Amino acid sequence: MKTFYSVFIILLVMGSYSLFAEESPEKRWFFFNIEAGAASVSYTPETDAMLSDMESAGLDRMVVYLGIGAGYAVNEKLYAGAFISATGDRIEDSSNYMQINLYLYGAGLRYYPFTTGLVLGVDAGMAKGVMVSDLGSSSSSDPGFGTGFIIAYDFDRTLTGFTFQAGIRVNTLRIEGDTLSSASLYGALVWK
Repeated sequence: MKTFYSVFIILLVMGSYSLFAEESPEKRWFFFNIEAGAASVSYTPETDAMLSDMESAGLDRMVVYLGIGAGYAVNEKLYAGAFISATGDRIEDSSNYMQINLYLYGAGLRYYPFTTGLVLGVDAGMAKGVMVSDLGSSSSSDPGFGTGFIIAYDFDRTLTGFTFQAGIRVNTLRIEGDTLSSASLYGALVWK
């Protein structure tokens, strides 16, 4: 519930700013985005083989991507901010489940080369893996390092306001000596 109130307050502040701002040419200053989509994950060869065997045995598998970010405009084409991206890989049958979550907590840039339309992005920061199951077991990795790259299209031709973006994200995470990667197709609701 606290998350709901936090998001509500952020949206309220952004909305009130636009109501009381003086009439002036559009200028970028702040952005906030929420992303969601389908994903694919690559682990170590052993883990990939184990998960493939579980799928072949009839278990259901679903991999999703979620992300959130916020930041400020450096200029009309560049934003700098903080981003969290997460991939959830869940495999289950009618009575049991296991889920592997991969997180990237990072700082990054979003660049609009043509001011609107195409968006390019890069993130870098702490990577973490968490595995949970309904059997009461849970484990968390030591912190690692990760990078994320995006290419997206912003459907709003104006500099500011609410918009929808569609894109591709690729994360590469180095966790406990292993290199893991994920790729996702996502849609994002953005206030810019």
